[in-house]
Amino acid sequence: MLGVIQEQRKDFDESAAAFQRAVHLVAADAAHARGARTHVRAIRAVASRRSKCSRSSRPMQRSGYVSPLEFAWIQFALGDLDLGFRWLAKASDDRAFDLISIKVDPRFDALREDRRFVAIAKHIGVI
Repeated sequence: MLGVIQEQRKDFDESAAAFQRAVHLVAADAAHARGARTHVRAIRAVASRRSKCSRSSRPMQRSGYVSPLEFAWIQFALGDLDLGFRWLAKASDDRAFDLISIKVDPRFDALREDRRFVAIAKHIGVI
C-alpha cells in the first residue's frame, strides 16, 4: 500500500523502492509486488520519456501465476489502453481476486468513465 500511496503522490522513486522492499520481504510470493514495481517503472519511464519496463516484466512471467491485472496496470501506465483493457478483461474472465478493489483503487481513476471499464466493472458486479 505504501507503494500505491507514493505512486499517487507522483513520487515514483519512493514508490518503486517500496515495492522493491515488498519483493524482498515476500520473496517466495513476490509476483504481485514485482508487477506493481514494474507498473511504477512504466509510469516513471513514460514521465521521463524512457521505456525500461518492457524487459523487467519478463521475469515475472517465469515466476508462477501472475494476475492479468498486473499486466493491465503496466499497459495502462504505458498508455496502451486497448491492450490494458484486454488484460483487464482477461483478469475478469480469470476471476482474479485483485479485482475486488477495482471500484476504489486509485490506479483506475483515469479509466472509470471508459465504457470498457464500466462493462468490466458491471460484469464482475461492483457497479
